[in-house]
Amino acid sequence: MLGAGDMDTLTTRCNLATAYYTAGRLADVVVALQRALRNCEKYLGADHQLTQTVRENLDAATLA
Repeated sequence: MLGAGDMDTLTTRCNLATAYYTAGRLADVVVALQRALRNCEKYLGADHQLTQTVRENLDAATLA
């Protein structure tokens, strides 16, 4: 079983947020991205490309 810090798990959480966005579930987008960001920062670090992408997506989602 993959853990919270596994790259596939982190990527899948980001993809879930994208699916929520496509479905118009904006509140769920924010929650999914917040969780993904916490895990990315914890397991990958603040400077990792995926962490930065998730942070940017979360910023955009909260402005929408």
